[in-house]
Amino acid sequence: MMRLYVAAENAARAMVKSLRDTSGVTAIEYGLIAGGIAVGIIVLVVTVGGDLKTVFTTISGKVATIPK
Repeated sequence: MMRLYVAAENAARAMVKSLRDTSGVTAIEYGLIAGGIAVGIIVLVVTVGGDLKTVFTTISGKVATIPK
C-alpha cells in the first residue's frame, strides 16, 4: 500500500514539474513574435516601397530643373 502511495506521489510531482516547465513554450512564442515582425516589415516595405519610388522620382525631376 505504501509503495502505491509513493508511486502516485512521484507521478503527481512529475506532472506538476512538467506543467511548470515553460522554457520550450517561451522559445516557440519568441519565434512566432519574430516571424510576425518579419512579415510586418516585408508588407510595409512592399506597400510603401512603390510610393517612396514615386516621391524620389518627383523630387529628382524637380531638382533637375533648378538652374545652376
